[in-house]
Amino acid sequence: MDKTSQQPTHDHEVLNPRHEPVIFLLSLGVGVLIMPLLLYLAGQPVLGPYANGGYLQLLADILKALATGSFAFWLFVLGPYLAVWVWRLWRLAWRLR
Repeated sequence: MDKTSQQPTHDHEVLNPRHEPVIFLLSLGVGVLIMPLLLYLAGQPVLGPYANGGYLQLLADILKALATGSFAFWLFVLGPYLAVWVWRLWRLAWRLR
């Protein structure tokens, strides 16, 4: 078997280390800005108004929790990046079957 047959057929199948910081920062941005907004919007009809104020206060509370090192909030904010890795692992498993 020669080396060319073992290489991926498409460029998008290769994990490019130069793209990883961009993917991480975009995922972190989604986790910090979009995820709290979705939480706020979903919580309004189910739980009622946020006790400490509106969306901006929720965002401030999340940022405070991140600054104190809360594992649960870091997991919440890093959720989109973790989802990217789950997707990558799923694709890899799908290709190897």
